[in-house]
Amino acid sequence: MTMKELTLQGYIPGAIGKITELHATYYSTYWNFGLYFEAKVAAEMAQFLSRFDETRDG
Repeated sequence: MTMKELTLQGYIPGAIGKITELHATYYSTYWNFGLYFEAKVAAEMAQFLSRFDETRDG
C-alpha cells in the first residue's frame, strides 16, 4: 500500500471517515486492532470535531 500526503484545513466533508480509515488500516495491519478500535476512533473524532473551535483548537 502506498500512502499519499494528506493535509486537512478547515472542514472537509468525509474527513472523519478518512482519518478513521487511515487509523484503522494502520493499526489493523501492524497491531491486529479490529472493529472496537475503529469504532472508538470514529466516535472520539466525531465528539472532538462536533465541538471544534478553530480559534482555540488550532
